[in-house]
Amino acid sequence: MPNLIFIKARGGLTTGEQLLQVINQNPNGCTIKYLSNSINRPVSMINICLRQLISSKQITVQLRGMQRLVYPGSLYTKEIK
Repeated sequence: MPNLIFIKARGGLTTGEQLLQVINQNPNGCTIKYLSNSINRPVSMINICLRQLISSKQITVQLRGMQRLVYPGSLYTKEIK
């Protein structure tokens, strides 16, 4: 029977908090791919966390062509689909 080792979560910022820091450091907007590379998380996880930040009106997402640009603040919000 294999031995199972349970690991404990390390302290630190959550993914949402890390995203908010990066977004606030880039007031001119940033892409989801840039956010993914900045905090080393998959785009799918970024999208999940962005939905929570949008619903709490901490960020704004604007569509520019085929790209979604993420801005700090809550001027207006377009849902990510």
